[in-house]
Amino acid sequence: IDLTTGGGSVDVSSAGLFTVVAGTVSSAGAGATLSTNIGTATFTGFTTAAAGTQTFTITNTLVAATSSIFVTVTNVGSNDAQMTLQRVKPAAGSFEVMTKNNGAAALNGDVLINFWVFDV
Repeated sequence: IDLTTGGGSVDVSSAGLFTVVAGTVSSAGAGATLSTNIGTATFTGFTTAAAGTQTFTITNTLVAATSSIFVTVTNVGSNDAQMTLQRVKPAAGSFEVMTKNNGAAALNGDVLINFWVFDV
């Protein structure tokens, strides 16, 4: 089964494996625009210190103040940076993702925020 619309898709193999093709965007700043229900925003060049916090804003026209948003945060780099999710705050047309570096060293790589917007 292949359901495709708007450049994304959900594929289900005969073995029952799901593959979701999501929208993607990359940003060197703390803000990005991606108006999809499922997406990945890659934030590049951040050096968040150990115990430091960082807020990222994703502008998304599909988000309402009452939206439920499933979010994961991942960081890449060789340092012991451990970016964790503290809060997701939806608003009309955007949402904020508040993170904290719980690692022993400053971030020296990208932060990837994956999301799925659910209508409520």
